[in-house]
Amino acid sequence: MRSFAFDVELLDDVVVSASGATAGGHRCLDYLPGSLFLGAVAARLYASLGSNAFAVFHSGRVRFLPAFPLGAGDAPALTLPRSFHAEKYGSFSFGEERLPETATDDLQNLSRPTTANGQRMDRPEAAKGGFFVQATGQLIAPARKRALKTAIDPATGRASEAQLFEYEALQAGARFRAEVQIDDDVPPEIDGKLEAALCNTQLRLGRSKRKEFGRARTSTRKDAPSPPDPQPADGLLLLYFRSDVALTDPGTGQPTLVPQGEHFGLPEAPVVWEHTFLGARRYSPINAKRGRPDLERQVLVQGSVLALRPAGGVTAADLARLAAGVGAYRAEGLGQLLVDPPFLAARHPYFTGTVPTTGSAAPVLKHPLQRWAEEGAQRRQRREDAYAKAAEWLRDGSFARKAARPGRSQWGLVRERATLA
Repeated sequence: MRSFAFDVELLDDVVVSASGATAGGHRCLDYLPGSLFLGAVAARLYASLGSNAFAVFHSGRVRFLPAFPLGAGDAPALTLPRSFHAEKYGSFSFGEERLPETATDDLQNLSRPTTANGQRMDRPEAAKGGFFVQATGQLIAPARKRALKTAIDPATGRASEAQLFEYEALQAGARFRAEVQIDDDVPPEIDGKLEAALCNTQLRLGRSKRKEFGRARTSTRKDAPSPPDPQPADGLLLLYFRSDVALTDPGTGQPTLVPQGEHFGLPEAPVVWEHTFLGARRYSPINAKRGRPDLERQVLVQGSVLALRPAGGVTAADLARLAAGVGAYRAEGLGQLLVDPPFLAARHPYFTGTVPTTGSAAPVLKHPLQRWAEEGAQRRQRREDAYAKAAEWLRDGSFARKAARPGRSQWGLVRERATLA
């Protein structure tokens, strides 16, 4: 399999709808789905590829993967696994508006069994979006903004009545990294055409791209990083969903949200549900070429973690098959997996690229009562410091002089500021 990557910088705000629905609240994705790049390439190359068009755009042998945000040092990020949990109302809080800058010891990976000296969580809270850098544990939440718009009546050129709507968009200036995978049986000359259509050029992405949204600039070609080596542990096989996965029932061909080992070519591997963390959504993407929605898709969302217990282990052929993706819509980047990635190798997420030894001590989480007591002690210490400083000022002779003494109105302003602090 061949692959290459490229960076995408947003020149304008980009609207990437999570759903094609025209009613209800609008929500923007926090990444760029692969369908955006497939559509951009198809608009430029479909007619000129001739008989190769089916292999590039419909067969799944060429896969346009989603673009995820870049961290410090242009390090690519992945979606936070849904098996990552933290104590609810603790020092670590999930959420796009309150995500810490880096991962902390308060995180636990519940897809691995707890150790003998590990402490169980009282009220675990699961990851709710956001991204992380594998090497450093940096946490990223791309900035989004909302804008109110109104439809324009073409007859009058003025705002139409009762047609006010809201857009949520990724902010201009955000940077992402995308990847294209090409199977070995695809003619090599396709690589150069894809590179010319995607790299070092300007694209229009998302909705309303003919208006004020959607301009993006791409960089030159980069070598795509190789997937990390699997780190098996506890007899479990953990599959991390790098992108959304659309599974179909082998018997009926209908979409299913209940994964089984046979969906991944491992019929003798039952699902271990107590170590599995899945999320799902459904949506109908808008096909701009046909001007109408495509079929509804029911997918397991990226960041999900599936635990299997294979009876006879996993062979190199199994790993190669999983690397090419599973399920439907693989041409648009769906179905991408990582097998036993290092950040899922232990109960405590490990981000330095190596795996801790089996006997390493698990971090002990602070009990909420202990955290409350420590915060109270810190408040008391701050009060004592304030009283000590006030006593020092009173001992100073400057307060005895009338000219240096604040008046009644000045002290009133100080009190007002203090109550608002």
